Amino acid sequence: MIRVSKNCNNCKNVYTAKIQQNIIKCDKCQGESFFFNSKNLNFEQCSFCNCREFYKRKDFNQNLGCFLVVIGSILLPFTYGISLVVVLIIDMLLHKYIDEVIVCYKCKMEFRGFKNLEKSIKLFDHHTAELYDKN
Repeated sequence: MIRVSKNCNNCKNVYTAKIQQNIIKCDKCQGESFFFNSKNLNFEQCSFCNCREFYKRKDFNQNLGCFLVVIGSILLPFTYGISLVVVLIIDMLLHKYIDEVIVCYKCKMEFRGFKNLEKSIKLFDHHTAELYDKN
């Protein structure tokens, strides 16, 4: 199932919708809505902001990843380094089985549920993100 998620510009709520819907609205305030065109799933431009640049990343909570590393580091003196090896193995397993999400650089809309991502969508680039953060 393909879904989109976005932060509402009005109330800062994160709302999620399935692609089958034509009009996608914020669940909380109903103030932000847009027409989703399924032809835009080829990622030539964003359905919300018409941006033409996207990146892909793993759909994983980064705070949880940092928490695992901190726990591994705290246990380091007591386990003689084994805890970092365990964290590394957990990280490798998560990386293998967690799906990827496509994100628009400009409006940060997230597209989830794609099994085969296009090769044209690259990993996050800090320089490109800086260009869009200045706007």
